[in-house]
Amino acid sequence: GLFVDDATIVVEALDVSKRNKKKNARAVVAEAIQRVGRASLSGTLTTVLVFAILATPTGILGRFIRLIPITVIIALLLSFILSITLIPLLAKFIILKDRRISTVTRLNPVLKLEDWLGKVIERTILSIRTWKGKLAGATAILLSLVMVMTGFYIFGFKVDNNTFPNAKDSDQLGVQINYAPGTSIDEAQTIAAQVDGVVAETIGEQVVNANYGTDIQADKRRASIAIDLISFTDRDITAPQLVTRLQKAFDSELVGVPATVIAAQVDNGPPSEQFPFGIRVFSEDPEVIKVATAHFADKLVGEEIENFNGTTIKVLDSRIDDVAQQSSREDGKRYGIVRFAYDSANTTVVSLLTEERFKEIYDEQALADLGLTADDIAFDAGQEGDFQDSFATLALAVPISLLLMYLLLVVQFRSILQPGLILLAIPFTLFGVASGLWATDNAASFFALTGFIGLIGIAVNNTIMLTDYANQEIRSGKGPIEAIAAASRKRFRPLLATSITTVVALLPLALSDPFWEALAYTIIFGLLSSTFLVVVSFPYYYLLLEWMRRKTRTILRRA
Repeated sequence: GLFVDDATIVVEALDVSKRNKKKNARAVVAEAIQRVGRASLSGTLTTVLVFAILATPTGILGRFIRLIPITVIIALLLSFILSITLIPLLAKFIILKDRRISTVTRLNPVLKLEDWLGKVIERTILSIRTWKGKLAGATAILLSLVMVMTGFYIFGFKVDNNTFPNAKDSDQLGVQINYAPGTSIDEAQTIAAQVDGVVAETIGEQVVNANYGTDIQADKRRASIAIDLISFTDRDITAPQLVTRLQKAFDSELVGVPATVIAAQVDNGPPSEQFPFGIRVFSEDPEVIKVATAHFADKLVGEEIENFNGTTIKVLDSRIDDVAQQSSREDGKRYGIVRFAYDSANTTVVSLLTEERFKEIYDEQALADLGLTADDIAFDAGQEGDFQDSFATLALAVPISLLLMYLLLVVQFRSILQPGLILLAIPFTLFGVASGLWATDNAASFFALTGFIGLIGIAVNNTIMLTDYANQEIRSGKGPIEAIAAASRKRFRPLLATSITTVVALLPLALSDPFWEALAYTIIFGLLSSTFLVVVSFPYYYLLLEWMRRKTRTILRRA
């Protein structure tokens, strides 16, 4: 979608320019490049800048995502180079060879609709001098403000928050068996056979094959099973539903079995942890560590913790690491750790809730009874902690990318105020991003933020295109109203075309791979929202800024 944007803009400009039959092919190309070249360069550079920021996150997720921005940057730069070299050259032999407008073009219903919409938008903007036109402008600005505020509301109260959530479907499940201390190998094999039977009876018709030992090495303390499912495109039940069904079967049919069995979904990304949250106990006395970790495990396992949305999350099991080893040290201090498993895949939430619940149960006196102080306790989010580090790096990249984009646009447009106007495309995306994630049941996650940062670079291309064209019209002698009206009409087709090609290009990814849904839908819905508000509301923000600038100049001259 991004790769064809520059070519789309240039080809459309060539198509418009060729209708002036007094010009030869060379003059047509020169006029078209002059019209859209700088806007295309600005759009490419701002998008490259944003995707370069995407390559900065550290940790597992940073390494996982880095190839995406690198690939996009290469594609964008090649796209721009080709659009100002190869495309005009080929146009000379294709679209400029015969400059007559064909009957097919004249009768094309899509072009007729685009032309009609462009004229409606132009007439509406030109009517700004009348009271009806002013009312339409005020309504358009109010609509944009309402949509942006609604986006914030949906994000705050409707969209779940999870740094790295499970995909909504997968072709693999994982089962981990944690045996009770003292379990012999023979007993472990018997329990494993019982687990096999439950799996076969409960979800057997959905299973292609199952293998032991693909995740962790089986021993007398634990074992893991990787279950390959029928492709999600060929079954009516999702992997999370199968996990729920399987976990209920384990809980009801393995009562009294000296083991805890936990089912989970396996995704394409970084491996999920069966015990995502841990509590570290620091002490030089191994007995204190042993007693405390056992106490925490007994107290918290079975606890039902209230979630932020009113539901409950149950602590299913615990695992206590061997504290007898001298290597269990951090900053020279000996420690032991007890980790917990849950019936929720939202590792971000369970980490926060468990830490909060622990502090409620174990106050200063309760810890003192165990020979500990608050300084002897540390919380370990495991892999989630690494995810949070990557997420924090990415969140920090957003304001940095905005600042760098602003500075780049200041240089490009030789203005301090217009770059701020151009960046309005970003809040225009909020309604679409929030409602899209909510409607598709996706969390505000690392991938959603990744998509949003990429969306920043894509969305501002539309406002760059309109602002640059309107500026050209003003330099040619038109007033601000006529300039932005002409820009809105003449750039309506490429604006619509570039947005639609990006949306259409992302749809197969969104529909075919649940793992990438959040990223794809963030860009799709955000771009639709931004494009709509850029067409409907942005011209009036442009006029408001121009009015303020002219008023300021008048006041300064009088002073």
